[in-house]
Amino acid sequence: FFLAALLGRAPSRHRLVALGLTLLHLSPQPLRYADWPDWVPSRVRQQLGAAGIDRPYPHQVTAAEAAWRGGDVALATGTATGKSLAYLLPILAAIGDDEAMPATALYLAPTKALAHDQLRRLATVHLPGLRCAPYDGDTPPDDADVPSDGDASADAVAPSDASDAG
Repeated sequence: FFLAALLGRAPSRHRLVALGLTLLHLSPQPLRYADWPDWVPSRVRQQLGAAGIDRPYPHQVTAAEAAWRGGDVALATGTATGKSLAYLLPILAAIGDDEAMPATALYLAPTKALAHDQLRRLATVHLPGLRCAPYDGDTPPDDADVPSDGDASADAVAPSDASDAG
């Protein structure tokens, strides 16, 4: 349905190839697990295990590997199939690696509800250096971590005054 809406009609194989897309219809498969990628630090694996994620699914590893290598990733699976871990795993690995440079990630969600759902999930992963905070229209102006002149969206992309522009 999404591709039909995007393309204005049902997708044909020819049209998808012209867009550089491949559409695969996969029938349901038995539940399978994959091994953690070698680049995921043991402390991250332990914290994910404590949060109830003992092993990843193959689609999570495939997507996370591509993201870890710096590739662009689009992952479309059903609800509650682990898409979040696919994008979070490279971020958590960078944050959880003592040898890595400090890591910062900005997660932009299409809805506030999704953003807060992701925030609740990340709150179960206890890694030193992992700090998660929402930044939306409900963020208090006096929040010490967020500069604000009352317009959160403007502050997110532009300094509040010329002296900040440097």
